[in-house]
Amino acid sequence: MFARRLHAFAADTRGASLVELALMLPFMLTLVMGVIDLGRAIQFNNILANMSREGANLAARSSEDPQFIITALSTTAAPLEMATSGMIYITWITGVKLDPTCVTGCTIQTRVTAQSRAVSGDGTLASRVYTCPSWGGGGACNVPSSQPLVAISMPLKDGEQVRIVEVSYHYTPMAGYVMVGTQTLYADTIL
Repeated sequence: MFARRLHAFAADTRGASLVELALMLPFMLTLVMGVIDLGRAIQFNNILANMSREGANLAARSSEDPQFIITALSTTAAPLEMATSGMIYITWITGVKLDPTCVTGCTIQTRVTAQSRAVSGDGTLASRVYTCPSWGGGGACNVPSSQPLVAISMPLKDGEQVRIVEVSYHYTPMAGYVMVGTQTLYADTIL
């Protein structure tokens, strides 16, 4: 009698799916939240890359004030909150001969001629191109008259100017299962 009841109990599968669901649900939710966090980070990084491209395009092709360009980029950054968690830098770099009297085969240095940053934003996000020693009003850098040297990824000719737009953002994951803590997302464009 007991063996028959035991066999009937073991053969009964009612509720087995519910037990399996209860065991697997925490793992599945963790996986789903991790995928959502990773997807958001990729989306935010793509927004930053587009912002840097558009900012470099505007800085190189227009005579607009740098703060106008930075403000325009910040207002189109939704869902990013650039005013609290992000920062935008625009840096002007000029190629200058090491020896002004040189005619051919000259060594060209890349020098910072100007830099601007967002007036509002996360000041802990520093520029990776040039660290300004002191900031003036309106987000303009007080570049020393000696025009500091910087290294960039492309050679310049004497007198050639480029603009580098850098966009940084502190991304905080929603759940923190896959990415723990605040991550710094960064994009830059040279034009």
